[in-house]
Amino acid sequence: MEMEELSSEAMYPDPKARVSAAPSSLEGGSHAPQINNGVKVLVPEDSPEIQFLLDSILSSAGAQVVVVNNGREAIATAAANEFDVILMDIQMPEVDGYEATREIRASGYRKSIIAVTAHAMAEERLKTSAAGCNHHLIKPLQAGQLLMTIQNSVLMNSVTP
Repeated sequence: MEMEELSSEAMYPDPKARVSAAPSSLEGGSHAPQINNGVKVLVPEDSPEIQFLLDSILSSAGAQVVVVNNGREAIATAAANEFDVILMDIQMPEVDGYEATREIRASGYRKSIIAVTAHAMAEERLKTSAAGCNHHLIKPLQAGQLLMTIQNSVLMNSVTP
């Protein structure tokens, strides 16, 4: 069986283990990945532990972070505020990340939405793309990859009309 087919719960029973940071990616200094100060990131995520870790990583890198608990809150918060990037957990209660992404796109949001999921299979990538996600990151997240993806998304937003 391929590693990608295992759920994140099977591979990482401790939710805190689903976001990891290589030492070089969170320590201070010139090698720590940074994103432009003031970048506004919406983080729909139902796990309190992952919410805390993502908020810590993103805030430390210079982002302004708003965390919500599910897709329904993501839709309402995205409609009422301007965000540079949405970091969308795919499996959430009430409204999942697919439906939340579709509704946010239907409301006119054109900036980057980054899918965050434990599923790495090609079918899952196609499904998140079809829902309207620009990128697909796999849990456990690496802080450096996360920050680089957000920074690249913000740069693409600035050149896309």
